[in-house]
Amino acid sequence: MKSNIPNESLRLYTTRQRGNAANSKDFDAMSGEAVFFLAHDTYNGGSRNSAIRALNETRLLQELKLKIDMPVMLIQNLHVSSEWVNRTIAQVKEIDEENVLLSKEGPNGDEMTLWVQRISRSVPGTSYVRSQFPIVPAFASTIHKAQSATIDSVVIYLDDMISHSQLYVTMSRVRKSENLFFFGSELPLRIKLKYGLNLDAIDTVEYAEKRQKRNTEEVDIQSN
Repeated sequence: MKSNIPNESLRLYTTRQRGNAANSKDFDAMSGEAVFFLAHDTYNGGSRNSAIRALNETRLLQELKLKIDMPVMLIQNLHVSSEWVNRTIAQVKEIDEENVLLSKEGPNGDEMTLWVQRISRSVPGTSYVRSQFPIVPAFASTIHKAQSATIDSVVIYLDDMISHSQLYVTMSRVRKSENLFFFGSELPLRIKLKYGLNLDAIDTVEYAEKRQKRNTEEVDIQSN
């Protein structure tokens, strides 16, 4: 199954730890020279460790590692009219000290590019400020981070999936059902028989949710 998964697919995990581990592994395996960008942090008072913990909550990375052609996700609305918005997935095409050139496919299949510069975010109630490029690696991500994104190809890690609803939300991120893949836990037999390995199981999940709701309503009626 893994051999059928497009290289540009975004893998979605239930936990940040799994997503971070997958990003680190894929980054190290990718060819090309790595470029490192340390955040410009400003903080007065308090301990350095507490300041760093607070600044990490801005979602700007303390250390950003990039390679040409790696996938990244925007964490800031930069050009709304051109759909360069929070959680947009793009590829790194050029890197210099003050700019990163991103590329993505436009609605008509044409290439769209955008030069990205550092932004600054502050921690409310403190003097802490962090300046960094508003992008994060996107070989993998968490389901939560991808909730408002629309993605060309998605691979869902099924282990630790909390509910049918969470699975449904995750599956709805992909543009086309043929670009939806799964790995991790065994898929339920009824799904594999109906859809195969590369499948559109949205109808099945919707059916399961409706059936669960109907069963709950029947129990309530019987109780009364």
